[in-house]
Amino acid sequence: MARIIEQVRADGDGALRLLTRRHDGVALDALEVSAAEFDAAEAELDATLKAAIAEAAARIEAFHRATAPQPLRVETAPGVLCERVLRPIARVGLYVPAGSAPLPSTALMLGVPARIAGCAEAVLCTPARANGQCDAAVLHAARLCGITRVFKLGGARGDRGDGLRHGQRTA
Repeated sequence: MARIIEQVRADGDGALRLLTRRHDGVALDALEVSAAEFDAAEAELDATLKAAIAEAAARIEAFHRATAPQPLRVETAPGVLCERVLRPIARVGLYVPAGSAPLPSTALMLGVPARIAGCAEAVLCTPARANGQCDAAVLHAARLCGITRVFKLGGARGDRGDGLRHGQRTA
C-alpha cells in the first residue's frame, strides 16, 4: 500500500491511470465520470430498475431519518448545560466495489445517509468495467443521492481514498 500511496503522491493522475490499467485492466482517458456518461447511464436503465432503486432509496432514507440522533441539551446541575451538537462532515469519500454484480444498493447505503446528514459534498469512487464505463445502476443511484462527482477508481486508488486524499488535479 505504501508504494501505491507514494506513487500517487509523486505522479498524480498519471499514476492513477497506470495503476488502473495494471490492476483493473482498463485504460482510461478520463478518471471522472462526465455529465454525458451520467446521461447515457440514465438512458440505459429501464423504468422498472429505476423504480426499484428509487424505492430502495426511499426505504433507506426512512430508516435513517427514524434512527437519526437528535440534538440534546441537559442541565446537569444548576447553570451547567451539557449539549450534544450534531454537525455534518463537510466532505465524504464513498466507495462502491464493482465485482461480478453491480451494487447500486451500496451507493444508496452510503449516499443516502451522507445526504441526510447534510454533507456538503459526497464523492464516489467505483471501478470502471472493461469498456471504461461505470455501472449504469450505480451511477443512477449516485445521482439519486445527489452525488455529482464519481471517479473510476478501484482498489487502493478508490476504497482507501488515496486517489482523492492526495489532492490530484482530477480526483
